[in-house]
Amino acid sequence: MNRLHACCILFISLLLTLSIPSCKKDNNTIVVEGIVNDPNTGIKVEGVTVVFSSSKITDGVYNSGYQEISRTTTDAGGNFRFEMEEERTSGYRITLSKTGYFSVNKDISADDIKAGTVYSPSFDIYPVGYIKLHVINQNPIDSSDFISYTFSAGYLGCYECCDNSMRYGYGETVDDWLKCKTYGNQNVTITWNVTKAEGSMQHNAVVYCKANDTVTYEIYY
Repeated sequence: MNRLHACCILFISLLLTLSIPSCKKDNNTIVVEGIVNDPNTGIKVEGVTVVFSSSKITDGVYNSGYQEISRTTTDAGGNFRFEMEEERTSGYRITLSKTGYFSVNKDISADDIKAGTVYSPSFDIYPVGYIKLHVINQNPIDSSDFISYTFSAGYLGCYECCDNSMRYGYGETVDDWLKCKTYGNQNVTITWNVTKAEGSMQHNAVVYCKANDTVTYEIYY
């Protein structure tokens, strides 16, 4: 082989090396691109802390706990993005948190996030609202006066949240206060039944709970 021929082969090999992109990173990189919404207002939520964790498999041993891999915050459009090398894991978890909002945890199967593809989740995150309920027997008749009341609709499923437990008031001196959490920017329905000497009557009220605020509703009976 002459020198010119050898140089040509070397030059062609170099061109091929430069022109063919490396697939190593793409084949071993996972990409998660998500968006966070407030579904009650349709607003994309900025400034949400997003933590990406995995339940790693080390030396063939499954770890039931989650270890943080990376974290970021959503931009003005509610978007976030993670890009990292794939690991041996049994699953992933995405945690969303922001002051004044209910936190969100989402567990994701390792089969759903694959290297070389983009996983594109959408999350709903709800602001916290509060309702303060005042129940007072304003027109007492006798000791047989009775009221039962409950939150019959709204978000009723968190610690310190309004729930659908029935509450009761007996007699002439009922003057009760109750404060609880709910989703902000949505309605809560209160249902109550009053029994006095003249008979029984059921009532309902729909109360709008503003985000990061407290609304007071009073039941006079």
